[in-house]
Amino acid sequence: MSPETTRRRRAIFHERQTYRRRRQRDAARLLAVLGVALFAVPLLWERAGTENDAVAMSSAIIYLFTVWGGLILISLWVGMTAARWGQDSDRAAADPGSESD
Repeated sequence: MSPETTRRRRAIFHERQTYRRRRQRDAARLLAVLGVALFAVPLLWERAGTENDAVAMSSAIIYLFTVWGGLILISLWVGMTAARWGQDSDRAAADPGSESD
């Protein structure tokens, strides 16, 4: 095999930190889709008064506020993680010799 063929077949691996950042960015992007899906769930429930096994409106409101609070907490975690990325990149830019493998 020629060296050129070997280079084409070799897989490209990213640093672990870069890979995690990309996956967390993907998770942040999907957070909006997750929120829409979770908020749409009560639309599938039967309304109270139509059947015996229907979900009461108060239960639906509790569900919506719980989902809303959960999305706020997840967004807070993503924001704190993003702030940490900025601090890490600032440190790396200030002291390029201190980076580890």
